[in-house]
Amino acid sequence: MQHRKPIRTKARRSRTRKGSLRNTTSNAFHFDSAMAKAFAVLARCRRTGESPESVSRQKGTYFSVVRRLLPGQFRKVRGKWVPSKADHLSRRKRLLTEDGYITITVRGSKKAAELNQFNVAVDRFIRGEDHDPSALESFKGKRIAGLRYLTDPDKVFRLADAGIIRTEELGSDQVARGGRK
Repeated sequence: MQHRKPIRTKARRSRTRKGSLRNTTSNAFHFDSAMAKAFAVLARCRRTGESPESVSRQKGTYFSVVRRLLPGQFRKVRGKWVPSKADHLSRRKRLLTEDGYITITVRGSKKAAELNQFNVAVDRFIRGEDHDPSALESFKGKRIAGLRYLTDPDKVFRLADAGIIRTEELGSDQVARGGRK
């Protein structure tokens, strides 16, 4: 009797339009995924002006992977890679509502930055000594992905007291850094 090797099963994968593989079970990327790292590289290059190659190494990925995942976001100018100023790529982000956080799809870097600024404002409002709601007031009446920002200080405090607001889980490097540099 011959000894057979066990059959390895692979996760179900399907092909997207451009031929790359993606998981069919979830369309949201994890914070440690290659796509999240690629967005982090792009954001840091735009913010600081560092070279994408060095930022990619610091984030634990290759720049060739970043270019493949974010096509058209980097171009060569005089032999150096330069990021685009803005984009219209879709991202999965978390938005604070009256029922807690929900995951929404944000289209574009400027809307994603606006949502990150809101998350920073909520974090500073909750953790600040004076609990000044003026940072939340700047988002009053604004919408993102068809939903209004939660700007009522009483509701934000109620969610914080219930333990629903945890900004460290949002995946925003701006919340961890305390805002723009």
